[in-house]
Amino acid sequence: MVKFALIPLVLITFSLVNSFTARADGKPPLAISKQLFSLQLSRNSNTVMYDANIGANQKLNPEKPIDVYWIRHEEQGQRESLSKIQWKLAYGYTHTKTSADTYSVKINAFKDRAFRVEVNEGKAVALATIDGKKSYLQKIFVQLDPNSFLIPKVQYVELFGVEVQGNKSVYERILPK
Repeated sequence: MVKFALIPLVLITFSLVNSFTARADGKPPLAISKQLFSLQLSRNSNTVMYDANIGANQKLNPEKPIDVYWIRHEEQGQRESLSKIQWKLAYGYTHTKTSADTYSVKINAFKDRAFRVEVNEGKAVALATIDGKKSYLQKIFVQLDPNSFLIPKVQYVELFGVEVQGNKSVYERILPK
């Protein structure tokens, strides 16, 4: 039987890293939440964060629409850049512009599933199909085989989110092919 790793509540709480610009109507600037989703592995509590890379114009950066980095909970909770190998083989992404401020994105280790990144009603979101439903992606969890050390073997991937229509929690487990 597979043991589930306990995930601290703080890891699934959304951080609000804000970008501010003046509004044409003279009202206070809008805060744009940048956090898109997080990715965790079963091996430890370190987390890969995926944040929207939003400029002062409140638009996604066309060269690099997502900022990807580690939060090293196993150490001192510090932010750390991905290594080039981690970016290329696992946690990095490729993207294609699909409209004015919308991008189709694929994580390098999970190229079978694309998701869409856009700014929607003042919030950056990652839209994905989870369990057949259009959803806001919140978290990816990767269960690794505890007996695989040098080359990690994925047992399954779990997607967590909220349905766009209905605002209900949605979940999907994906087994490797």
